[in-house]
Amino acid sequence: MYRIVTYEFMNLVRKKHRRRERTEADFHDTRGLKMEPTHNDPEAGRLEAVHAGLAQLEPQAQTVIDLKHYEGLTFEQVGERMNLSPSAVKRIYYKALKALKASLEGGA
Repeated sequence: MYRIVTYEFMNLVRKKHRRRERTEADFHDTRGLKMEPTHNDPEAGRLEAVHAGLAQLEPQAQTVIDLKHYEGLTFEQVGERMNLSPSAVKRIYYKALKALKASLEGGA
């Protein structure tokens, strides 16, 4: 009984965390909306660079990153949604991260 309660509690905490991330992700959407901080945020320039780098990626790579990071799906779940194999999703994901890292290091 203790384990069941513990696991249910952990699942609830994870759901709340995902919901909060999605809400923040909606605010920082990379598909055309611009982030406009209401105060002087030292991270604003960095976030804008990340959004610019994400916007340069292919649409398929953007979708993979969106599903993997913002929705918290596994490679298998992303593959099911996109009609791709998990290995293809992994390849797209890591190639996109490599390109994003290169664009951030090049712009720094």
